Amino acid sequence: MSLRIRSLMWLRALLRHHDAEREMQREMAAHIAMQTEHLQRSGLSPMEARRQAMIAFGGVEQQKEAVRDERGTRYLAELSMDLRYALRRLRQRPAFAVAVITVLALGIGATTAMFSAVDAAMLRPLPFPRPRELVSLRNIHFPYDLRFAMGGRRPTSSAPRPHDPRFVEIGSMHELFSHVAGYATGGLNIGDPSRPLRARVGVVTADFFATMGAVPIRGRAFVPEEGAPDGPKSAVISYGLWQSQYGGSDVVGKPIILGEKSFIIVGIAPRDFGFPQRSDLWIPLVVPLDPNIGEALGRATPSEVIARLAPGVSVDDAARRLLLRWEQDAREGNPPPDQMPNSTLDEVRAHGVLTPLRQSLIGDHGHALILLLGATGMLLLIACANVSHLLLSQTAGRRREVAVREVLGASRGRVIRQLLVECSVLSLGGALFGMALAWTLAGLFTRLLPPEVAGIAPIHV
Repeated sequence: MSLRIRSLMWLRALLRHHDAEREMQREMAAHIAMQTEHLQRSGLSPMEARRQAMIAFGGVEQQKEAVRDERGTRYLAELSMDLRYALRRLRQRPAFAVAVITVLALGIGATTAMFSAVDAAMLRPLPFPRPRELVSLRNIHFPYDLRFAMGGRRPTSSAPRPHDPRFVEIGSMHELFSHVAGYATGGLNIGDPSRPLRARVGVVTADFFATMGAVPIRGRAFVPEEGAPDGPKSAVISYGLWQSQYGGSDVVGKPIILGEKSFIIVGIAPRDFGFPQRSDLWIPLVVPLDPNIGEALGRATPSEVIARLAPGVSVDDAARRLLLRWEQDAREGNPPPDQMPNSTLDEVRAHGVLTPLRQSLIGDHGHALILLLGATGMLLLIACANVSHLLLSQTAGRRREVAVREVLGASRGRVIRQLLVECSVLSLGGALFGMALAWTLAGLFTRLLPPEVAGIAPIHV
C-alpha cells in the first residue's frame, strides 16, 4: 500500500471515524456471507456453512483490531477513550482536581511571569539595529552642565563652562565610534486647548536617532543646525503620540506648543521606539537651553552619553584605546584639570570607560531579577512536589482498579498510558490557569524593570 493511499485512509478514519467503522463492518459481513454461500454450494447446511465461514474468517473483533492497526487509528481511539475516562474521574473528584490545578497554576504562573521579566530585561535583544554595538560611556556628560543650562544658578563666569570636554573629543574619534549622542529626560505640557497632555520628553543631541538606528517613518530626524542656540525649534513625536493626539493625520511641518514655546514637528519616530523612558517626543539639546523649557523639564535632569561602535571594534578594544588616549591627554595637561571637576581620570579607571547599553540600563536590577527567578523556580519545584504527593495519595485507592484492568487483559503499558493521560489533563488545566495568572502578574512585574528597559522591552508572556 502506497504512503499516499495509507495517509488518505488514516485521515478518513480519523475525521470520519464512525463512517469508517460502519464501512469496515459491512465489508466483513459481506466477506462472511460470500464464504457462507460458497460453502452452501458445496453441500453444507446453511448453519454449518455459516459456522465454517466464521471459523475460517477468525474472530471478528480481532480482525477489526488488525484493520485499525493497519490504518493506524487504534491508538487514537484508545487515547480518546482514556481521555473521556480521565475526565469522568476528575468530575467524580472535584476537590482533588481543583487542588492539583490550583497548585500547578500558582507555580507555573509565577515562574512564567518572572521568566518573562528576565527575558525582557536580560535575554531578548534590544529593539535597535545591531544592539551589541551600543555602549554607554561612564562619567561622561553633555558638554555643558544642564543645571546651569536649564535656568539654574550660573557659575561666576559670564558663560556656562564646559562640563566635560571629552564629549566633543569622543565624537571626533571615528575610528572607534560611528555615532555619539547624549540625552536627558523630562516632562512638558502640550499646549493643545482641546486635548492637553503632559508628555514625556527626551532632550537629545542631533545625532541621537542615527546612534540608535531609528529612522523616522515620516519626515526626518534632527540636523546639527537645530542644536544651535539660534537654530530652529523642532520636535520629533512618537508613533503613539501621533495616533492618540493627532489621529494619524499629516502633522509633519505643523507646530506643537511645548510649555510656552512653539516647535515644528519634523518627523515621526518608528512604531516601537520610545527610548529613553517611553518618551512621547524628542527635542534637540540647545546649549544654553531656553530657561523656560529648562524650568519645565527640571533643573537636575541627569544626562547620559551613548555611542555606537565602529564596525569591527569590540567594547574591550574601544575601552582600552579610549583610556590610553585620556591618560596621554592627562600627562600632556590637555584638557586643564579644572575643566573636569566631576569626572576625574581616577574615577574612570575605577569604574571602567564603556559599558554595553543593556548592562548600563539594567544596573543592579539584574541581580535582583535573577534572585527572584530562582525563588519562583523553587516555588514551581515545591508545587510539583506537592502535586506528586497528592497523586501518590490516590494510588492506594486505585490498586483494585488496576488489578481488575490487568485481569481483563490490559497490558502494563496500557495501564501506564491511562495514568499518564489523567496526569496530562491535570497538567494542561494547571498550565491554562497558570498562563492566565502569568498575564496578570506580568503587569505587576513590569515595575521591577528599570524605566529605561520597560520603555523599550516590555514584558511579553
